[in-house]
Amino acid sequence: MEYDDPDHFDWEYHEERVYEAAQGHAQGVYSDLEFVRRQITGLAASGLYHFWERLLKEFLVWELWRRAGLTPPKSIYKANFEQLTTLLLDHGWDIKAMDFYRDLERLCLVANTVKHGDGQSCDKLLVAAPELFFDCRWPSLNDRRGADDLRLDVGHFEQFTQAVRAFFEQFPERLP
Repeated sequence: MEYDDPDHFDWEYHEERVYEAAQGHAQGVYSDLEFVRRQITGLAASGLYHFWERLLKEFLVWELWRRAGLTPPKSIYKANFEQLTTLLLDHGWDIKAMDFYRDLERLCLVANTVKHGDGQSCDKLLVAAPELFFDCRWPSLNDRRGADDLRLDVGHFEQFTQAVRAFFEQFPERLP
């Protein structure tokens, strides 16, 4: 078939194929952009958590050890969220009773899920906040969800940002 000859060119056949190809391409571009959006939102949340953690550790090192002329234990630099929470509790601030604590704890789980994928943090996050994951609408399929099903959006990031802000606004000026 000669395509340069309009008498032998099947316009309807080719128009439909061009339309299908354009639709497939558009769906692929949308899917790629959606993937990038989810990744960037997850990385932003992870960065927010690690920024919070670093600021808290720096403050604790200064406040609890260096101010007193002591060398801080190396374990403070490796402390995880639960250990930091316990340290704050031991120094008189019941962080678990604060209204932002739940979101801060979830932010930690999100950061670890984004960083490490499936694992203990992802499992805990699925129990604590199943709404952060794609809803398959079938219980048996939802039971198989993992890190790739995490669906964070700007609203979640704003919620986590508010928790971090509330933490620093309510943080005691001095720890006993």
